[in-house]
Amino acid sequence: MSKKKTHCKHGHEYTEANSYYYRNRRYCRKCRKDSKKKSGRRVLNPAMRNFRLRLIKRRDNKTCRYCGTETSNGQIDHVEPQSKGGADNPTNLVWSCPTCNQTKGSEEGMTMVDGEVYWKGEGDAEISLVAPNYLFGPALMDKIKQQKYESQRKQGLIEVTDYKERMEEINVESV
Repeated sequence: MSKKKTHCKHGHEYTEANSYYYRNRRYCRKCRKDSKKKSGRRVLNPAMRNFRLRLIKRRDNKTCRYCGTETSNGQIDHVEPQSKGGADNPTNLVWSCPTCNQTKGSEEGMTMVDGEVYWKGEGDAEISLVAPNYLFGPALMDKIKQQKYESQRKQGLIEVTDYKERMEEINVESV
């Protein structure tokens, strides 16, 4: 027998006015608001999000700041991930192709100063400019992939990573 929850973990009662569903899960609006306040992040309304997307896309000339590929269907990426303390403002945002954005994920080691992307990999003594025109080269993307792989291996997630890579290879071969 399943019991339907009537309160969130902080004791707020779930009502039509103060709760909502997202991906088959119920959320408390008060807790969500408090969480955003505490983290310093705010939720952009769709018009503002669309404006920011167009602004970054135009500023970066529809060019992925990591690999240099021109792409109209790119994504905005936080150079220093929000989960690691990165700001949610244009000085920390770049236009990215989906592949680079997914590859980079929330890896640490990147920062943006005065519009220039910098990288400090594991064991590197100092921060250095990534590449001319602030674009990552293939060698650096390989290094990021390797660091991500090692991080996942240490967490015991390697089987999932290997499975995803095999599925990507199968999809590429079938095209």
